[in-house]
Amino acid sequence: PKIDDETKSWCISLPDFSTLSQKVESINTGAIFMALDVLKKSIAMEHEASFVACLEKLNGKNFKQYAVTPEQVGHRSLTRTVLGFLLATRKSEYEDNCFATYLGAADMTTEIGTFGLLAHHGQKHSDEASDKFYEKWKGETLVFQKWVATHASSPKEEALEKLASIEKLPEYSNKVPNLVRSLVGGFAMRNPRQFHRPDGLGYKFLSDKLIEVDAINPQIAARLASAFNVYEKLQSRQKELMKGNIQRVLDKKDLSKNTFEILSKIKL
Repeated sequence: PKIDDETKSWCISLPDFSTLSQKVESINTGAIFMALDVLKKSIAMEHEASFVACLEKLNGKNFKQYAVTPEQVGHRSLTRTVLGFLLATRKSEYEDNCFATYLGAADMTTEIGTFGLLAHHGQKHSDEASDKFYEKWKGETLVFQKWVATHASSPKEEALEKLASIEKLPEYSNKVPNLVRSLVGGFAMRNPRQFHRPDGLGYKFLSDKLIEVDAINPQIAARLASAFNVYEKLQSRQKELMKGNIQRVLDKKDLSKNTFEILSKIKL
């Protein structure tokens, strides 16, 4: 039987950090990230020609108008997945292709999807794509939140630096729950590579934000604090780094009952 594009996309996608971490008793964050990187690049290099042929075939399909049909949803999904593998080769022509797809996007799914690939894995076009997206959509709150969340989940080393600059933008406010969820939640819950940084700065970022947000919105802070629930499964080095930051929040004099309830259940 013929396999639809959505199924193809799922079949060739690699499991993420969250899925893999649930399969082990003790989480070695560095080992998981290295394994994922090596596997993805190996697959991309070994099957580069097949991915290129698939992308050319996908690009050859022309839909008269955007529609949420199984065919079009699958087409967009497989296109993003294939581009993701080609970007893993680190060859500039594939980033050029992704950027061209971003610039020519006729729907939000393609626009945010290709922007995400560039923001997370691009080199020469990532900043330009980010600036264009921001300037185009900064006045649309829901879309701006997607832009924030995309940067918050970026595995790049400069992710925290980028978030610091986003917090200074006039469109951002730590008093808007959805923006806090996009920025802080996007980082702590959807950016495992930077959250589990070996220098502990990811944990410090979350503890800083919990202390800040807890004074404004304890309910949101409590939900964000659940990102520390992985503590008991971490290996000793990461566990020590996380422990100090959990304790920092617990030591806050006027910590809300909401956040305290979440963090106090973690066996430090």
